[in-house]
Amino acid sequence: MPHKARRSYFAIRAWNVELASIKDGGTRTISDGAEGRASVALQVRIQWWKEALNQIYDLERYENNQNHSKIDASSVLDTLASSYFKNPIVRVLDYAVYEKQLTRRFLERLLEAREADLHSQQPETVDDMIEYADNIHSSLLYLALETVGVRDESVDVVAQHAGIGIGLVTALRGARIRLNRGECFVPKDLLPQDFPYYKLLHTNSISLKKDERAEETTNCERNQLDADEKKILKDAIEKICKLAGLHLLKARELQGDVPSHARASFLPIIPALHHLSKIEKAKYDIFDEALLENDNLTILLKVGRSWLTGVF
Repeated sequence: MPHKARRSYFAIRAWNVELASIKDGGTRTISDGAEGRASVALQVRIQWWKEALNQIYDLERYENNQNHSKIDASSVLDTLASSYFKNPIVRVLDYAVYEKQLTRRFLERLLEAREADLHSQQPETVDDMIEYADNIHSSLLYLALETVGVRDESVDVVAQHAGIGIGLVTALRGARIRLNRGECFVPKDLLPQDFPYYKLLHTNSISLKKDERAEETTNCERNQLDADEKKILKDAIEKICKLAGLHLLKARELQGDVPSHARASFLPIIPALHHLSKIEKAKYDIFDEALLENDNLTILLKVGRSWLTGVF
Protein backbone atom coordinates (compact mmCIF):
# COMPACT_ATOMS: atom_id res chain seq x y z
CA MET A 1 0.00 0.00 0.00
CA PRO A 2 1.17 3.61 -0.58
CA HIS A 3 2.91 5.04 2.48
CA LYS A 4 0.16 7.57 3.22
CA ALA A 5 -2.48 4.84 3.26
CA ARG A 6 -0.69 2.23 5.38
CA ARG A 7 -1.71 3.41 8.85
CA SER A 8 -5.38 3.54 7.91
CA TYR A 9 -5.21 0.30 5.95
CA PHE A 10 -3.69 -1.66 8.84
CA ALA A 11 -6.21 -0.11 11.23
CA ILE A 12 -9.01 -1.59 9.12
CA ARG A 13 -7.32 -4.99 8.94
CA ALA A 14 -6.67 -5.01 12.68
CA TRP A 15 -10.32 -4.22 13.39
CA ASN A 16 -11.43 -7.05 11.11
CA VAL A 17 -9.10 -9.51 12.89
CA GLU A 18 -10.44 -8.37 16.26
CA LEU A 19 -14.03 -8.96 15.15
CA ALA A 20 -13.17 -12.33 13.62
CA SER A 21 -11.52 -13.48 16.85
CA ILE A 22 -14.72 -12.97 18.87
CA LYS A 23 -16.26 -16.22 17.66
CA ASP A 24 -13.16 -18.11 18.76
CA GLY A 25 -14.22 -17.40 22.32
CA GLY A 26 -17.11 -19.86 22.13
CA THR A 27 -17.57 -23.40 20.86
CA ARG A 28 -20.64 -25.22 19.60
CA THR A 29 -21.26 -28.15 17.28
CA ILE A 30 -23.14 -28.66 14.06
CA SER A 31 -25.74 -30.64 15.96
CA ASP A 32 -26.72 -27.49 17.82
CA GLY A 33 -28.26 -26.23 14.58
CA ALA A 34 -28.25 -22.76 13.04
CA GLU A 35 -30.75 -21.65 15.65
CA GLY A 36 -28.22 -22.07 18.44
CA ARG A 37 -27.57 -18.86 20.29
CA ALA A 38 -24.15 -17.38 20.81
CA SER A 39 -23.05 -17.04 24.39
CA VAL A 40 -23.89 -13.85 26.24
CA ALA A 41 -20.18 -13.03 26.54
CA LEU A 42 -19.72 -13.07 22.77
CA GLN A 43 -22.77 -10.91 22.19
CA VAL A 44 -21.52 -8.43 24.79
CA ARG A 45 -18.21 -8.15 22.93
CA ILE A 46 -20.02 -7.48 19.66
CA GLN A 47 -22.20 -4.87 21.37
CA TRP A 48 -19.08 -3.20 22.78
CA TRP A 49 -17.70 -2.77 19.28
CA LYS A 50 -21.03 -1.41 18.05
CA GLU A 51 -20.86 1.26 20.74
CA ALA A 52 -17.21 1.94 19.93
CA LEU A 53 -18.12 2.52 16.28
CA ASN A 54 -20.89 4.90 17.37
CA GLN A 55 -18.36 6.83 19.42
CA ILE A 56 -15.95 7.03 16.51
CA TYR A 57 -18.65 8.53 14.29
CA ASP A 58 -19.89 10.90 16.99
CA LEU A 59 -19.87 14.16 15.03
CA GLU A 60 -20.37 16.28 18.13
CA ARG A 61 -17.22 14.84 19.67
CA TYR A 62 -15.33 15.49 16.47
CA GLU A 63 -16.56 19.07 16.12
CA ASN A 64 -15.57 19.81 19.69
CA ASN A 65 -12.06 18.64 18.93
CA GLN A 66 -10.98 20.34 15.74
CA ASN A 67 -7.47 18.92 16.04
CA HIS A 68 -8.62 15.30 16.15
CA SER A 69 -5.21 13.76 16.74
CA LYS A 70 -4.62 15.80 19.92
CA ILE A 71 -7.67 15.37 22.10
CA ASP A 72 -7.24 16.76 25.60
CA ALA A 73 -6.99 13.60 27.71
CA SER A 74 -7.89 15.40 30.94
CA SER A 75 -11.24 16.46 29.46
CA VAL A 76 -12.28 13.10 28.05
CA LEU A 77 -11.16 10.68 30.73
CA ASP A 78 -14.06 11.80 32.91
CA THR A 79 -16.63 10.75 30.32
CA LEU A 80 -18.00 7.29 29.73
CA ALA A 81 -17.33 7.53 26.02
CA SER A 82 -13.60 8.03 26.60
CA SER A 83 -13.25 4.48 27.89
CA TYR A 84 -13.58 3.16 24.34
CA PHE A 85 -10.55 5.15 23.24
CA LYS A 86 -8.31 3.35 25.70
CA ASN A 87 -8.41 0.48 23.22
CA PRO A 88 -5.54 0.85 20.68
CA ILE A 89 -7.60 -0.55 17.79
CA VAL A 90 -10.37 1.96 18.45
CA ARG A 91 -7.81 4.77 18.43
CA VAL A 92 -6.21 3.80 15.12
CA LEU A 93 -9.61 3.13 13.54
CA ASP A 94 -10.75 6.52 14.78
CA TYR A 95 -7.73 8.05 13.06
CA ALA A 96 -8.49 6.19 9.83
CA VAL A 97 -12.15 7.20 9.79
CA TYR A 98 -11.40 10.91 10.00
CA GLU A 99 -8.16 10.91 8.05
CA LYS A 100 -9.62 9.02 5.08
CA GLN A 101 -13.33 9.77 5.59
CA LEU A 102 -14.17 6.08 5.60
CA THR A 103 -17.75 5.14 4.72
CA ARG A 104 -19.52 4.05 7.88
CA ARG A 105 -21.76 1.57 6.07
CA PHE A 106 -18.80 -0.57 5.01
CA LEU A 107 -17.61 -0.86 8.61
CA GLU A 108 -21.14 -1.66 9.74
CA ARG A 109 -21.44 -4.42 7.14
CA LEU A 110 -18.32 -6.03 8.58
CA LEU A 111 -19.69 -5.83 12.10
CA GLU A 112 -23.15 -7.11 11.16
CA ALA A 113 -21.69 -10.07 9.23
CA ARG A 114 -19.47 -11.06 12.16
CA GLU A 115 -22.44 -10.81 14.51
CA ALA A 116 -24.59 -13.01 12.27
CA ASP A 117 -21.77 -15.55 12.09
CA LEU A 118 -21.92 -15.96 15.87
CA HIS A 119 -25.29 -17.66 15.45
CA SER A 120 -24.39 -19.83 12.46
CA GLN A 121 -22.54 -23.14 12.28
CA GLN A 122 -23.29 -23.78 8.61
CA PRO A 123 -24.54 -21.65 5.69
CA GLU A 124 -28.06 -22.54 4.61
CA THR A 125 -27.47 -21.87 0.91
CA VAL A 126 -24.70 -20.95 -1.52
CA ASP A 127 -26.26 -17.49 -1.74
CA ASP A 128 -25.80 -17.11 2.02
CA MET A 129 -22.16 -18.07 1.64
CA ILE A 130 -21.72 -15.50 -1.14
CA GLU A 131 -23.48 -12.81 0.88
CA TYR A 132 -21.18 -13.41 3.85
CA ALA A 133 -18.08 -13.25 1.62
CA ASP A 134 -19.37 -10.04 0.05
CA ASN A 135 -20.16 -8.38 3.38
CA ILE A 136 -16.72 -9.19 4.80
CA HIS A 137 -14.15 -9.25 2.03
CA SER A 138 -15.74 -6.86 -0.47
CA SER A 139 -16.23 -4.34 2.35
CA LEU A 140 -12.55 -4.69 3.26
CA LEU A 141 -11.61 -3.94 -0.34
CA TYR A 142 -13.98 -0.95 -0.53
CA LEU A 143 -12.36 0.46 2.62
CA ALA A 144 -8.86 -0.27 1.32
CA LEU A 145 -9.69 1.66 -1.84
CA GLU A 146 -10.89 4.59 0.24
CA THR A 147 -7.55 4.70 2.04
CA VAL A 148 -5.92 5.45 -1.31
CA GLY A 149 -8.59 7.94 -2.27
CA VAL A 150 -10.47 5.81 -4.82
CA ARG A 151 -14.25 6.09 -4.82
CA ASP A 152 -15.48 4.90 -8.18
CA GLU A 153 -18.41 2.64 -9.07
CA SER A 154 -16.52 0.76 -11.78
CA VAL A 155 -13.69 -0.01 -9.35
CA ASP A 156 -16.23 -1.09 -6.74
CA VAL A 157 -17.54 -3.68 -9.21
CA VAL A 158 -14.04 -5.14 -9.43
CA ALA A 159 -13.81 -5.07 -5.64
CA GLN A 160 -17.11 -6.89 -5.26
CA HIS A 161 -16.11 -9.74 -7.56
CA ALA A 162 -12.69 -9.96 -5.94
CA GLY A 163 -14.16 -9.89 -2.44
CA ILE A 164 -16.63 -12.68 -3.13
CA GLY A 165 -13.93 -14.84 -4.69
CA ILE A 166 -11.49 -14.21 -1.85
CA GLY A 167 -14.20 -14.89 0.72
CA LEU A 168 -15.17 -18.24 -0.80
CA VAL A 169 -11.55 -19.38 -0.96
CA THR A 170 -11.00 -18.19 2.62
CA ALA A 171 -13.88 -20.41 3.72
CA LEU A 172 -12.18 -23.38 2.06
CA ARG A 173 -8.80 -22.52 3.59
CA GLY A 174 -10.35 -22.45 7.05
CA ALA A 175 -12.31 -25.68 6.53
CA ARG A 176 -10.35 -27.78 9.03
CA ILE A 177 -10.38 -25.09 11.67
CA ARG A 178 -14.15 -24.74 11.38
CA LEU A 179 -14.63 -28.50 11.55
CA ASN A 180 -12.53 -28.61 14.71
CA ARG A 181 -14.91 -26.03 16.18
CA GLY A 182 -17.88 -28.23 15.29
CA GLU A 183 -18.92 -26.15 12.28
CA CYS A 184 -19.39 -27.02 8.62
CA PHE A 185 -18.12 -24.78 5.83
CA VAL A 186 -20.26 -26.35 3.07
CA PRO A 187 -23.78 -24.88 2.57
CA LYS A 188 -26.65 -27.21 3.39
CA ASP A 189 -28.11 -27.00 -0.11
CA LEU A 190 -24.96 -28.62 -1.55
CA LEU A 191 -25.24 -31.69 0.69
CA PRO A 192 -28.10 -34.19 1.15
CA GLN A 193 -30.20 -33.88 4.28
CA ASP A 194 -28.94 -37.20 5.62
CA PHE A 195 -25.26 -36.39 5.08
CA PRO A 196 -23.26 -37.88 8.00
CA TYR A 197 -21.65 -34.76 9.48
CA TYR A 198 -20.18 -36.76 12.37
CA LYS A 199 -18.04 -38.62 9.83
CA LEU A 200 -16.84 -35.32 8.44
CA LEU A 201 -15.62 -34.34 11.90
CA HIS A 202 -13.85 -37.68 12.39
CA THR A 203 -12.20 -37.44 8.98
CA ASN A 204 -10.77 -34.07 9.93
CA SER A 205 -9.68 -35.35 13.33
CA ILE A 206 -7.55 -38.12 11.83
CA SER A 207 -5.88 -35.73 9.40
CA LEU A 208 -4.84 -33.37 12.16
CA LYS A 209 -3.95 -35.82 14.93
CA LYS A 210 -1.63 -38.45 13.54
CA ASP A 211 -0.06 -39.31 16.91
CA GLU A 212 -3.25 -40.58 18.55
CA ARG A 213 -3.20 -44.00 20.09
CA ALA A 214 -3.85 -46.87 17.66
CA GLU A 215 -7.10 -47.90 19.31
CA GLU A 216 -8.56 -44.41 19.06
CA THR A 217 -7.47 -44.15 15.44
CA THR A 218 -9.12 -47.46 14.63
CA ASN A 219 -12.39 -46.29 16.17
CA CYS A 220 -12.28 -43.13 14.12
CA GLU A 221 -11.52 -45.03 10.92
CA ARG A 222 -14.77 -46.92 11.32
CA ASN A 223 -16.51 -43.56 10.94
CA GLN A 224 -14.65 -42.50 7.80
CA LEU A 225 -16.64 -41.21 4.83
CA ASP A 226 -17.35 -43.97 2.32
CA ALA A 227 -16.67 -43.60 -1.40
CA ASP A 228 -20.11 -42.18 -2.24
CA GLU A 229 -19.99 -39.69 0.64
CA LYS A 230 -16.52 -38.54 -0.38
CA LYS A 231 -17.75 -37.94 -3.92
CA ILE A 232 -20.70 -35.90 -2.64
CA LEU A 233 -18.32 -33.76 -0.57
CA LYS A 234 -15.83 -33.33 -3.42
CA ASP A 235 -18.62 -32.32 -5.81
CA ALA A 236 -19.74 -29.67 -3.31
CA ILE A 237 -16.17 -28.38 -2.93
CA GLU A 238 -15.78 -28.27 -6.70
CA LYS A 239 -18.91 -26.14 -7.07
CA ILE A 240 -17.60 -23.66 -4.50
CA CYS A 241 -14.19 -23.56 -6.22
CA LYS A 242 -15.74 -22.98 -9.65
CA LEU A 243 -17.86 -20.16 -8.26
CA ALA A 244 -14.87 -18.55 -6.55
CA GLY A 245 -12.81 -18.91 -9.72
CA LEU A 246 -15.48 -17.20 -11.83
CA HIS A 247 -15.56 -14.17 -9.52
CA LEU A 248 -11.76 -13.91 -9.34
CA LEU A 249 -11.50 -14.25 -13.12
CA LYS A 250 -14.08 -11.49 -13.57
CA ALA A 251 -12.08 -9.23 -11.25
CA ARG A 252 -8.92 -9.86 -13.27
CA GLU A 253 -10.75 -9.13 -16.53
CA LEU A 254 -11.94 -5.78 -15.16
CA GLN A 255 -8.67 -4.74 -13.51
CA GLY A 256 -8.08 -2.17 -16.24
CA ASP A 257 -10.67 -0.01 -14.45
CA VAL A 258 -8.48 0.12 -11.33
CA PRO A 259 -6.05 3.09 -11.10
CA SER A 260 -2.41 2.01 -10.88
CA HIS A 261 -1.93 3.47 -7.38
CA ALA A 262 -4.86 1.38 -6.10
CA ARG A 263 -3.74 -1.98 -7.50
CA ALA A 264 -2.04 -2.92 -4.22
CA SER A 265 -5.48 -3.08 -2.59
CA PHE A 266 -6.19 -6.18 -4.67
CA LEU A 267 -3.07 -8.16 -3.75
CA PRO A 268 -5.14 -10.56 -1.54
CA ILE A 269 -6.36 -12.03 -4.84
CA ILE A 270 -2.94 -13.62 -5.39
CA PRO A 271 -2.89 -16.03 -2.39
CA ALA A 272 -6.57 -16.79 -3.04
CA LEU A 273 -5.81 -17.87 -6.62
CA HIS A 274 -2.82 -19.87 -5.40
CA HIS A 275 -4.85 -21.81 -2.85
CA LEU A 276 -7.60 -22.38 -5.39
CA SER A 277 -5.11 -23.99 -7.74
CA LYS A 278 -3.87 -26.22 -4.89
CA ILE A 279 -7.39 -27.46 -4.20
CA GLU A 280 -7.91 -28.19 -7.88
CA LYS A 281 -4.63 -30.17 -7.98
CA ALA A 282 -5.85 -32.10 -4.93
CA LYS A 283 -8.94 -33.03 -6.96
CA TYR A 284 -11.14 -31.11 -4.52
CA ASP A 285 -10.15 -33.30 -1.57
CA ILE A 286 -10.23 -30.77 1.25
CA PHE A 287 -8.35 -33.22 3.51
CA ASP A 288 -5.41 -33.71 1.16
CA GLU A 289 -2.19 -33.25 3.14
CA ALA A 290 -0.70 -31.19 0.30
CA LEU A 291 -3.03 -28.35 1.28
CA LEU A 292 -1.19 -28.07 4.61
CA GLU A 293 2.23 -27.58 3.03
CA ASN A 294 3.96 -24.30 3.81
CA ASP A 295 4.43 -22.42 0.54
CA ASN A 296 4.66 -18.87 1.87
CA LEU A 297 7.77 -18.21 -0.21
CA THR A 298 5.94 -19.07 -3.42
CA ILE A 299 3.04 -16.82 -2.48
CA LEU A 300 5.43 -14.02 -1.53
CA LEU A 301 7.15 -14.25 -4.91
CA LYS A 302 3.81 -14.12 -6.74
CA VAL A 303 2.65 -11.15 -4.66
CA GLY A 304 5.95 -9.38 -5.32
CA ARG A 305 5.65 -9.92 -9.04
CA SER A 306 2.09 -8.61 -9.01
CA TRP A 307 3.15 -5.56 -7.02
CA LEU A 308 5.98 -4.80 -9.46
CA THR A 309 3.94 -5.31 -12.62
CA GLY A 310 0.67 -3.83 -11.34
CA VAL A 311 -1.20 -6.84 -12.72
CA PHE A 312 -3.09 -9.17 -10.37
